[in-house]
Amino acid sequence: MNLKIILFAMSLICFCAFAKGQVNIKFDYDDSGNRIQRIIDMNKSAIVGNNTEGNSEVITDQLEELQVNIYPNPTKGKIRLEIPMLDKNAEGRIKVIDASGKNVFQDDHLSVSNLINIEKLNNGIYFLHLFYNEQSLQWKIIKQ
Repeated sequence: MNLKIILFAMSLICFCAFAKGQVNIKFDYDDSGNRIQRIIDMNKSAIVGNNTEGNSEVITDQLEELQVNIYPNPTKGKIRLEIPMLDKNAEGRIKVIDASGKNVFQDDHLSVSNLINIEKLNNGIYFLHLFYNEQSLQWKIIKQ
């Protein structure tokens, strides 16, 4: 009897710990009931929707007052990072770092539309860093 209580208590503790670590995901739908975007809450908001071609997801995030769009993710090699309201004189940089911490791509010039080419890299997980006005954002990128 005591073993059942202990097992139940341990399962309850594990369930609570697992539930606390879950990411909150919400969906928005248009009037026809079609899903138009997915909102992922991971201590900061990131919105995932479809890009203009409709064939891959767009990650939308905020850096200060700027909206940042990244797509496609996962990618076969080219990632588009768009900052529509970026001042043309803005200073910032983009880095891509592999899972071991090695810098595999860097561009020290931000523009409204940035193309990041990682075609020659091995498939796997990379981290895209955007640095702007002493602030930074990071996203996980999957190369297939």
